[in-house]
This record gives sequence, C-alpha cells and structure tokens, in this order.
Amino acid sequence: MQDTAHLWSTYLRSRGVDIPLNGLSGEDVANMMALLKIARTGASHKEDNYIDAATYLAIAGECSEQERRS
Repeated sequence: MQDTAHLWSTYLRSRGVDIPLNGLSGEDVANMMALLKIARTGASHKEDNYIDAATYLAIAGECSEQERRS
C-alpha cells in the first residue's frame, strides 16, 4: 500500500492536487480502494465487491496501526 501511496502522491502532485507534504498513506490507499469497490456495487451487484471492500478496510486498519507505531 505504501508503494502505491507514493506513486499516487507523485501523480496527484504532477496534476496540481494539493496533498500533505508527507503524501498519501497506505491507510489512505486502502480506504480509497474500499470506496472504489463500494462505488462498483452501484454499477453491478457482485458479491466480490463487498468482500473486496471489507478486505481493503481490514488492510486500512492494519496500515493505520503500523503508521501510528512508526
């Protein structure tokens, strides 16, 4: 998640988006991926979208714990 956070932060800055100096976190990425899966539930009903969203939220929780420790 942290590698993706770094890439997304770089991309967003290149597009002129104002993000924190330390960039996005792994928790941010996991939460946004969960939101993507939630958005997909409106387009088509697939149980996998709910499972994936729940998994990303669990990952966000793990990232949050790690980020708070460091």
